[in-house]
Amino acid sequence: MNVKERKPPIKLLQTEALLERLKPHNHPKRPSIELDLKKRRTGYNGELTVDYHLSFLTDKKYMIFNDIRLPIAPDYFQIDSLLVTPHYSLPIEIKNISGILTIDPEFNQLSKQFNGIETGYPDPINQANRQKMFLQGGSIIISSRVRQSNSLSCSAIRPPY
Repeated sequence: MNVKERKPPIKLLQTEALLERLKPHNHPKRPSIELDLKKRRTGYNGELTVDYHLSFLTDKKYMIFNDIRLPIAPDYFQIDSLLVTPHYSLPIEIKNISGILTIDPEFNQLSKQFNGIETGYPDPINQANRQKMFLQGGSIIISSRVRQSNSLSCSAIRPPY
């Protein structure tokens, strides 16, 4: 049962509005704003892909909270999707990245190779484990998962994961 529906992120909507209003069309900032918008749309579409698969959990014992932000003094932490059952909670960190992906725990980094270019990102497993740690404290078992929503990517994890 979907308790909290996913809505388009405000930053995505703001970036779309900015791009529509940006004049002239050859504005020097346009390419970087278009790239930012593409990344935001890709991330959101990846989350919607996982939402589709979670939608098959129709039993009322499964509660799904999408895009939640919870306080942890003095800041907040964000979870893409949280699956809660009477005995188990599962925060799901969703990534939608194309290319050959390698997670390197020694450097706490996710590397992407695509079209001959290598790009580094923070390690999503560390992010999911941090979410698990923040949620600990009750009598419910908490695990964590990273879900790659792009079926066209190839992933590898270096030891010791």
